[in-house]
Amino acid sequence: MKITRQYQQGHDKHVGSIPDALRTPDERIEERLAKLAGELERAVEQEDYERAARLKKEINQLKGRGEA
Repeated sequence: MKITRQYQQGHDKHVGSIPDALRTPDERIEERLAKLAGELERAVEQEDYERAARLKKEINQLKGRGEA
């Protein structure tokens, strides 16, 4: 209990992740887009342009701007 109180001090809201069942499809897409954007940035930094192109295509598809 001491450890739990230590982590709860001054916090009255839950700030953890939301269970999948409670997230909307838009929230899931936004989360996926954020993850893909980070992966795209890393791929470009590593000069892995083939992977970057695949990631960009997936990002565009999720945004509704690419072919299905």
